[in-house]
Amino acid sequence: MGDRALIAIADVLRDNTCHDAAVARIGGEEFMIAELVADAGMCKQQAERVRSAIAFTVFGTTASVDVASIPLRQASVLDRDVIDGPIKIR
Repeated sequence: MGDRALIAIADVLRDNTCHDAAVARIGGEEFMIAELVADAGMCKQQAERVRSAIAFTVFGTTASVDVASIPLRQASVLDRDVIDGPIKIR
């Protein structure tokens, strides 16, 4: 049953992100979405949309959703630190 719940949550994450977003399971019950957005304020709206969608799965799962962002213009070169930085914030 746990595996089916994880699959349902992964489906919700994919269904509630842009087609070019990266959705990954990074640990037991932890997932991450990496996505380019024009406005950081949109991240909070999307996080709430994802949290709500997870709650409405047939499993009735609850979720805590955090948001971390970094302006890409601050990165002179897109390297591993651009991705690792927001992940370490959590």
